[in-house]
Amino acid sequence: VLFNCGGPGCPSAQLVKLVPQTFTERLRRRFDIVGFDPRGIGESAPLRCAVPIADPSIPTFPATAAGYRRLVDRNRALARSCRRLTGPLLMHVGAPATVRDMEAIRTALDDGKLNWLGLSYGTLLGAEYAYRYPRRVRTLALDGALDHSLSEPAMLGAEGRAAEDVFNRWAAWCNASPECPLQGQDSARVFDELVA
Repeated sequence: VLFNCGGPGCPSAQLVKLVPQTFTERLRRRFDIVGFDPRGIGESAPLRCAVPIADPSIPTFPATAAGYRRLVDRNRALARSCRRLTGPLLMHVGAPATVRDMEAIRTALDDGKLNWLGLSYGTLLGAEYAYRYPRRVRTLALDGALDHSLSEPAMLGAEGRAAEDVFNRWAAWCNASPECPLQGQDSARVFDELVA
């Protein structure tokens, strides 16, 4: 079973080596579990950047136009530093390259069709692989299906709408249900105040 723990950015080979109990005993008896670190992650060739990936002084969700410009400027500086220090590898670390690497691993294992276990973002990689190599798949286990045909902005927009819908349904339930500790209160406002 070829395995990816998600992310993007989860070092799957490290997880297989260091936390084998992630996988059930039954799965481990039946299959060899092969984790790999996608390009730029874990023990593969690392991405190198002069600017830290995160800067706690710059909000991820700025509240003002000036804050947004500051975030954009910082992200541009990060991208330039990564391109300068990582070189050409930087343009080959996305899902299409990872899917080609999955096929290279399957071929190198010389063990027939692909058995895939993908968690979170790993579901997108599994779906991409099945789309590109449909006759080379034996089985896919995808724990959090993502629509691989959507662009990242469309996927994030759909995810945001779904999260808002679920929250609004929870708030309506909470306002009406005696089982909710916040019943009788404006649960959405309580949540906003908690976040603030």
